[in-house]
Amino acid sequence: MEDNPTKGRSAVDIKSPVPLDQLRRVELVPEHLNQLWWHPPQPAVAVNSLPGVDRYFARPLLLWMPRKQWKVQLYCPHPGCDKQELASAGINQKVRQVVDIDGFYNLACDNLECMKCRRRVLSWSHAILSQLDIGHRVQFPCILTAKDACDMRIVLLLRNRGFGNSCSQIRNKVDEQHHEAWLRQNAHYLTDCEGFINASQSGLLVNVSIADPPERASLPRHRWFMNIYIQDVFQRLDEIKASITSVSGRILKMDSTKKVVKKLAGRPAKTALWCTNVGNEHGQILNSVMTTIEGHGLTKMLVRIVKRYKKCRYPSSRNSLS
Repeated sequence: MEDNPTKGRSAVDIKSPVPLDQLRRVELVPEHLNQLWWHPPQPAVAVNSLPGVDRYFARPLLLWMPRKQWKVQLYCPHPGCDKQELASAGINQKVRQVVDIDGFYNLACDNLECMKCRRRVLSWSHAILSQLDIGHRVQFPCILTAKDACDMRIVLLLRNRGFGNSCSQIRNKVDEQHHEAWLRQNAHYLTDCEGFINASQSGLLVNVSIADPPERASLPRHRWFMNIYIQDVFQRLDEIKASITSVSGRILKMDSTKKVVKKLAGRPAKTALWCTNVGNEHGQILNSVMTTIEGHGLTKMLVRIVKRYKKCRYPSSRNSLS
């Protein structure tokens, strides 16, 4: 009879909730990579045993592994590798916390290794996300920063900000929704624990230990939200430029004003005196230039507008700029 009954058997044969390989490492089973979102088990409707606090405050997990999940070919972004195909190199140990509209969720990804330069790239990096087609790219729901990440639903709120709807105001609104969600979770957990607390006080149960609910995680400051908005603008810079330069018209009008210049604050304040706009018959702005003197330095702007019409093969305007 063998001293060790598990000798000669793989770790996967041992009853374990997580499949392991021969080196006792977590094994990636392809059948388990059929979804992006992994939600924690929810609390039971009818509580028959002492509830655990984890089930009431657990967070969802987004597992981002585009190469394994969609079988797409990804290439090394480093210069000199000549688009060497990347290979999977296991799950990254770092897990990001993502700020959502009413809570948080966790984000995990895998490592991708180049077989030529032997360097690794995270699958959530911009160099990898830019290689995906639009259908798979839009399924990555957040913008990453040095510490945390922000869900796109908050980014959409930041795009609509303006007077009376600043980053500080949006942060306060998100913080209020986080607080409401945290109160609901607390009420649910404490209500399920109430029966066991009463039974312990009456002597029906002994050694009942109720865990305290966790404290609510605080949101980053409003400057972090402004940084998220800036990153979103940079990611859509080509689209914004295309939408601006695609504006045209048959009747063009040029006008100079000082109203826009007076709104400049900080370092740009008092660096320009005039703002010259070129618009069309629909009230759309084709171009806008700030100058120190009225009418000075506008030749380059007019030449570029003429080139824009020639490149897009649009009929020339009826009226000349005046």
